[in-house]
Amino acid sequence: MKDWTQALKNFQEEMLTLGGEGNLGHLAANIDLSLLQSISSKLKHGKALVSITNIEAAGLLLRAIWKGYWSDASNKENVIDFLTKADHKPLESLGAVDVDTIRQPIKDFHRLNLPIHVAVFLSPLGLITGVPLCSRDYDRYSIFLMWRALGHMQPVLLRCIEKLLWHAIISVAQGKETGHSALITFLAQVPWEKLGGVTESERQWFHAVEKKEMRYLEGFDDIDIQELPPSWPLRITEDGRPNSDQHHNPKPECRGAGDQMAEDGALDDSHGDEAPEGRPNSDQHHNSGSECCGAGDRLVGDGALDDSPGDQAPEGRSNSDQHEPECCDTGDQMAGNGALGGRADDHSGDTPGDLSDLSELSSDEDTLPPGADKAKKNSGKSLGRPSGKTPTKSKRKATAITGIGSVSEWPIDDAEMERLAAPRPPLTLEFDKITPKYKSPKQYLLYGPYEDRSTSYIPCFHAKTDLGHFDAVWNSVLQQYTSVSPEGPCLPLHIAKPDDSIFWISTYDDFKKMSHGQKQDLMRRKKVLVITGLPTDGLAFDEDGMSEIGGIDVPVDVQDQSIPAKNGDYNARLKFGTLRHLLASASSPDGRTLNALNFPLAVADVKPDGIASDLAAWIATENTAWCNASSSHFPSRDVRWGLAGNTNAIHYWHIDSDGFGTFVEPLVGGKLWLVARPLGDPDAFSRTDIFSVEHYNMEGPNTHIFAVEAMLLVPGTRLYMPPNTPHWVLTVSHAICHGGHFYSSGSIRETAVALYRAFASGGHLTNTTHAASRVLLRRLGFFWHSNIVLGENRGSTRFAAHVPDITMWEGVLDLLSFCALMELLNVVDQSTYEVASSTCNSDSSRPADPGMSPLHRLECIAARRISREMLLHFFTKYELLDSSGRSIDGVRDLWWKYLGRQAKCLVDLKLMSLRESIGGAKDCTKEKFQRQIALFYKGFPREFRALAKQVAMANEVDSFSWPKTMNYQKLQLADRQPEADRMEASGDMDEDFEPSGDLLPLKRAATRDASAPPGKRRRK
Repeated sequence: MKDWTQALKNFQEEMLTLGGEGNLGHLAANIDLSLLQSISSKLKHGKALVSITNIEAAGLLLRAIWKGYWSDASNKENVIDFLTKADHKPLESLGAVDVDTIRQPIKDFHRLNLPIHVAVFLSPLGLITGVPLCSRDYDRYSIFLMWRALGHMQPVLLRCIEKLLWHAIISVAQGKETGHSALITFLAQVPWEKLGGVTESERQWFHAVEKKEMRYLEGFDDIDIQELPPSWPLRITEDGRPNSDQHHNPKPECRGAGDQMAEDGALDDSHGDEAPEGRPNSDQHHNSGSECCGAGDRLVGDGALDDSPGDQAPEGRSNSDQHEPECCDTGDQMAGNGALGGRADDHSGDTPGDLSDLSELSSDEDTLPPGADKAKKNSGKSLGRPSGKTPTKSKRKATAITGIGSVSEWPIDDAEMERLAAPRPPLTLEFDKITPKYKSPKQYLLYGPYEDRSTSYIPCFHAKTDLGHFDAVWNSVLQQYTSVSPEGPCLPLHIAKPDDSIFWISTYDDFKKMSHGQKQDLMRRKKVLVITGLPTDGLAFDEDGMSEIGGIDVPVDVQDQSIPAKNGDYNARLKFGTLRHLLASASSPDGRTLNALNFPLAVADVKPDGIASDLAAWIATENTAWCNASSSHFPSRDVRWGLAGNTNAIHYWHIDSDGFGTFVEPLVGGKLWLVARPLGDPDAFSRTDIFSVEHYNMEGPNTHIFAVEAMLLVPGTRLYMPPNTPHWVLTVSHAICHGGHFYSSGSIRETAVALYRAFASGGHLTNTTHAASRVLLRRLGFFWHSNIVLGENRGSTRFAAHVPDITMWEGVLDLLSFCALMELLNVVDQSTYEVASSTCNSDSSRPADPGMSPLHRLECIAARRISREMLLHFFTKYELLDSSGRSIDGVRDLWWKYLGRQAKCLVDLKLMSLRESIGGAKDCTKEKFQRQIALFYKGFPREFRALAKQVAMANEVDSFSWPKTMNYQKLQLADRQPEADRMEASGDMDEDFEPSGDLLPLKRAATRDASAPPGKRRRK
């Protein structure tokens, strides 16, 4: 190799020409035999297949080494004979396999040793040059000479790429991927944008100054060692010693995790600690300083996951406690890599340009900011953004801190220390003056779940306008009252006509007896559940009661509702106070009305209740791929919380963040929970403009949009509310509550809509954001996949109830909605945009810093993969017929149209929020959003983008919900589609990679009778 970067690009081009050849799936049960057959079949069929063969041969020998095989100069044992007689998982019997057919292209099975020798002693890049190593004889001593000449002090970027290629070899050896699939993964992870910055001397790392013709690899020892390029660290000088001037570890030229572009992520070294059988790997250490490419000053990706279907380690060793700080971060856009199909220049002008005014899409390539611009993380001292001059950014640095375990060789990151040791915020609540209150002249009768549980309430607010707001909203509640008989009193719907009410009421004992399927059906019907008869602890609004949710003197954000809003902006009310302040306000009739909503309860009960599908998913998938100890942890701090509020505290109309459903249980006091249900169309809340500033008033009754019902919650009751449900909350007596968030499979379509809405218009519709919510959604996807595709837990009514029934049309829509969300997950993730290292408004246009974490990025890729596999499973198992009985192309006519509608509505929603100056995801500027949408479209074929453009131009598409008039009949096919006729479902790509052929229109030629009339296909 004269230029290893060019060799890498050549290999990329060769893989592109490969097309559909090769098996992208997993190896057979007998991995050794499967590898041997694959090696023999590909050996003389072009450079790309030869390179795949080399990788698979290296994997085969690596497996043999794990089982105890080792060849030397005096004992060149036939590796096939060894594998056949090995005690641990032998080849068993070659059976009907013709040994001579396998041997013919290889001639001597000992040649199978060469790829692993080249990879270990020289470089794994030698395996992808298209040289058929398995058909060459060699002298291993010559390889040792070359090894001596090269040394192992490569440029940092080269070392990073070699490590990625080792990932591929080990993945093949473990049977997780075929050579073809592993190399696709490798190409997707190569940081192509960094290759242009490699110096000329580094490019020629493997090239001798005096090049000799080496037709066969025996000529390795013909290289004149004294004529190696000066850049080689172990170049032998005239005195016979290595060049001492080259012993410095060059400072990495690549950027660290602290300076990543939008969505940048360091790649995980999940296979970096693989060891032979019987050898522990717990004590393996790596230089975390100079040998880290792109890790910054942090050990990024310590617990990051392997991008493969399983996590099993080689036999005889544990895969726990693997830590590998050596890593290299890929850019946000692998410009022109084409690893997963297509070249960058093949797609110019194909990105939809008529998505309203999103016509000017930004460049495909990010410009990395200079390394000197490394910014400090937000210390957490301030929640707001000062309107002053942009603060001066300083480089992140590491300092040794005495006395807490830090040493000079392993300094502690002071920026991380600053975040972890952030001081308590100063208290900003003011009690120096008494603010007036306005008492209503009216008395209101509030009903609980039953008629005999009513309470009289007289509101008293700091703002006189709030009296008018509450009275108007309450009048809309009264409009829903009805009587059981003409002579009877008017009562709430949940009492007079329960079937017509949005509330569904049950005792605690009856609720426990219900099946998970019944509970999911209630979520699907958008019912708000109210459970009565829960045990209570008899707590009071005092210090002991407050201890249920937090420390009484710990500063938290508190809403002081005595402060008037400024031009409709209620952020002026947000101050720092303590629970003691709430107690003080409660003890005085002139006390301020305070509301505190931020008490994370990381150790709260997370016992499954049949409503929370995320809990069922977490339990069912534990210790499986992407759901093990190295993956993201359950975000209980985000989804379990406490509340405390003084009497008359108001929380105006809002939906809860990130598509969550919500449960709440008062421990002390009372809460009036007012919920909205749409008028007429039950899917009205899925319309993009339903909550626009023009149509929707946060404080008002909005009777043109929805009807309102109310429920008084007191200790002993618990409320479960589905996602995307507007609600208004009033504290009718000093209250302390426990609560939490959940995702329910039965309401997954509402979750998707609410998540899109919170992302685009969060400041207008919701009051917080939980980035960790995406962890739960990805886990839910892995759970669905295990059931739908792998067939696991189908016999469990508790688990199966949390998976959509794809034999029913509603279940199909649930699946499509979730898969669309997985495709758009990066687009609607705040970490894709947020400049967390800055507190200045003018920095919003900067690339995200630090961006999505490497671990979350890998999990997103895996989630997209399994979502596509679920669609593949459905479209290869079922045939869809339209209203006339004609078969449709499920991918093009259903999936692509569904996904196009979701993307179009998301764009419309974001544009509306920009026009109305509504805050959404932090630092999500129009330009950044344009870029992410462009990257999303580039992940699909041109046909999809053309169709999406048509959808975008259709003015009638104004709702995330699928039109009820476009339903299809499903017929189960008698035979599954043959492998060759299936659409690909590779998930080893991110939006920042080039388009692939994923989910191309499904070919049905193998299962259809073309002459049969519509609706007469072969079926079960």
